[in-house]
Amino acid sequence: MLGFLRLLTNQAVMGDSTTTLGGALQLYDRWTEDPRVELAPEPRGTEALIRQSMAPLARQPATKAIADCYLVAFAEAAGANVVTFDRGLAATAQFRQVAVTLLEAIAPPPKLKHRRPAG
Repeated sequence: MLGFLRLLTNQAVMGDSTTTLGGALQLYDRWTEDPRVELAPEPRGTEALIRQSMAPLARQPATKAIADCYLVAFAEAAGANVVTFDRGLAATAQFRQVAVTLLEAIAPPPKLKHRRPAG
C-alpha cells in the first residue's frame, strides 16, 4: 500500500498523471477490489532477508533503497516474482537473484488539435 500511494503521488514518477493522496487512496481501493489482486501477509523469514539485502548499504544513507530491499526480501521469502516499472527496484531484485519483470510505461496518445473547417 505504501509504495503504491508513494508512486501515484510522486510527480517525478507519474508526470501529468500524478494524483492527490485522496485520489491515490481511491485508486488503491479500486485496485484491491479486482479479483486478480491478492495482498499477501509478510512471509516468515522476510526480516532476515531484508537485513541481508540492506547489508551492502549499511554505511550510506539509503532511503529509497530501504523500500526496495523490503519488497525484494518479501518476494524472495514468498518465492514470488517482482513486477515493477522501477529500474532501481529491478536492479535490487537482480542483485539478489529474485525473478523480476521490468515493465515499460506506455505514453498516453498525443492530444489531437481540432481544425476548424475552412469557410
